[in-house]
Amino acid sequence: MQNTGIGTASTRAAVIETLFARNYIERQKKHLVPTQKGLQVYELVKNKKISDVSMTAEWEEELLKIEKGKADARDFQKKMEKYTACITDELLQTSVAKTNLPYLFCPKCNKEQLIITSKIVKCPNDVCSWFQFRNVCGVQLSIYDIESLVSRGKTHLIKAMQSKTGKKFDAYIKLNNKAESSFEFEKVQTKE
Repeated sequence: MQNTGIGTASTRAAVIETLFARNYIERQKKHLVPTQKGLQVYELVKNKKISDVSMTAEWEEELLKIEKGKADARDFQKKMEKYTACITDELLQTSVAKTNLPYLFCPKCNKEQLIITSKIVKCPNDVCSWFQFRNVCGVQLSIYDIESLVSRGKTHLIKAMQSKTGKKFDAYIKLNNKAESSFEFEKVQTKE
């Protein structure tokens, strides 16, 4: 990385420490070698824009120009926003061991097959842009929950969700006629 003008010794050290902490690399004698997890991530991103080292070098050069007043910071920010949207979309469409995932069609546009990841379920159609986070109030929605929500418009009763104030609650997640999600609370039956 040093020969391409990317980073400093201290930033490279921090990157290496992060790779150790996340179990992407390990030390074998005097060598750093990728773990199985590290190799899997490499295979997923090696041909993606996020792994383009030359792009990072261009950013460093552009930032130096901004610092010297030879480039506009707003233009650079717009480029970064566009790039971030692009790599995010590219990564969300990456297939990661999609075994046993149901084929679900978007509840909003009813045209596209949903992309299901560990963090989000989303329609790949940018115009539709429907999505559902998998983690709702501290509870990870299972594939069964997602399938029920998309196919039947409502999950089973999800227990032990936590509000912003820390209070635990149970609720269903349901979709309205615009495919927007909301909570539906259990009706409390009163004794007669």
